[in-house]
Amino acid sequence: MFRSIKNKNSFYVLGVSGGPDSMFLLDKMRKLKYKLIVAHVNYKKRNTSDYDEKIVSDYCNKFKINFLSLNPKNYEKGNFQSLARKIRYDFFFSLANKFSTKNIVIAHNFEDSLETYQLQLKRKSLFKCWGLQFVSFQKEYFIFRPILSFKKNEIFRYLKNNKIHYGIDETNYSLIYERNIVRKKIFSLSDSEKNDMMNEIIKKNKDLDLINNELKNKSINLINKNILHLNNEWFSSSLEIKKRLIYNWVNDCSEGKFLQRKKSILTEIIKQLSSKKNEIIINIGENFRIKKKRNIAFIDI
Repeated sequence: MFRSIKNKNSFYVLGVSGGPDSMFLLDKMRKLKYKLIVAHVNYKKRNTSDYDEKIVSDYCNKFKINFLSLNPKNYEKGNFQSLARKIRYDFFFSLANKFSTKNIVIAHNFEDSLETYQLQLKRKSLFKCWGLQFVSFQKEYFIFRPILSFKKNEIFRYLKNNKIHYGIDETNYSLIYERNIVRKKIFSLSDSEKNDMMNEIIKKNKDLDLINNELKNKSINLINKNILHLNNEWFSSSLEIKKRLIYNWVNDCSEGKFLQRKKSILTEIIKQLSSKKNEIIINIGENFRIKKKRNIAFIDI
């Protein structure tokens, strides 16, 4: 399970909430003698949040592990789950910088990957992968998820057998959040049904690998800096390739300003570029747009 985390000479910033998954991962990594910086965020939004922090700090004190916590004071308005995730990851990044490492470890498990997959199917957007990856990149950091192969029942069994304390975040059972609704559905499935869903994810990711390989070749042939050639190869490409080509092209030329992955918006851009009109202007952001002139399109920033 830790095949992707080979270097034990570097520090690893490990996000630990005090819940079963992160306490399981913390215990595993400690026993494997990784150099850990345990990062805990206490949002003070639950009656049990201080208890969870104490679980983590007590464990780290017992085994002399670096423990750092963050207690955010002021919250912006908006989706709390999204805001909390940003606060959490910004904290992880700051600790990674402090300890001169690029390694961050997150305790996502088998069911988390299934949940993510189900949410992806609902959102109808472009994704770099289906479900969750063992290793991904955010900014300049490696994000490791070494326990994706572990199911929740295995984690609970390990914690019980090893007498490891953990907390339970009661908000995980609140059905006001879409992910929690999906989570409840996933936990009602049998192991066989969960395995079938995971096999579906694996197959879709293999298909996505083929798409990405084709996309690389198309990009070389169709894109020259900020110019997109609307030639026969463009028109003969599949809609999926065109959508990913447009998304990557616009982001590369605008330094990541075009964050919109919704297929409907990308499809509309493609529709306009593929029209018979010789000149078109497509506004795609406050400060930039796509201009079409005959058989080429370019980004105007």
